[in-house]
Amino acid sequence: MKSHHSKPEATEIVEKILLLGDISVGKTSLITRFTNNDFFTNLGNTIGRPIFFKISLILISIGVEYHRKSLTLEGKEIELEIWDTSGQERYQSIAKSFYRGCMGIVIVFDVTSDKSFGNVKSWIEHLQQDADSEVIKILVGNKADLKKEVHAVDQAQIDDLANEWNLKYFETSAKTGENVKEAFEWIALKIYEKLTGFERKDSRISLSKKDVKAREGDSKSQGCCN
Repeated sequence: MKSHHSKPEATEIVEKILLLGDISVGKTSLITRFTNNDFFTNLGNTIGRPIFFKISLILISIGVEYHRKSLTLEGKEIELEIWDTSGQERYQSIAKSFYRGCMGIVIVFDVTSDKSFGNVKSWIEHLQQDADSEVIKILVGNKADLKKEVHAVDQAQIDDLANEWNLKYFETSAKTGENVKEAFEWIALKIYEKLTGFERKDSRISLSKKDVKAREGDSKSQGCCN
């Protein structure tokens, strides 16, 4: 995503984004494609996978992994904190504690799996109960590269669900990279617009690095996204 400015300003914004969805829909693969431009065919589930990131040493045992990615939007350096949750049922109650305070949530399903699509409504209902009502949400249908080979979820059903819940929809492929960058950058931009809008209305909110680091300290003491 191109900025209107040639050089980033010295300020920094931290955006916390959470990925939700059933097991094996490709949440980790989407993050890996976006953050490292890589795709691993044999990448395992979030639980039981070899640990590549130091911070995951603590978090992987409770069904959550943490990744970082920097972007430049409107001349400002944006630091994305992307949280990858396990879709396994036994970890869903733990994942709920990460909902509150997150600025963006990506709900992922597999376009070749009617079951994972059918469970999207359940994920949304969890969010309605436990997440901030103002959180920015998008719907992502992953594994688009497989649509021609196997049965795919009916597009009309996807459109109906997205319209019902007022969700921006992206069809992606972590394998080919199709629309992965676009999805993450879209939600990052919407969060940025919301944050800077609040800044103009409320002088208590600052985008300085000092305040960002203070908020990061609070988040470490209260959980990932509080």
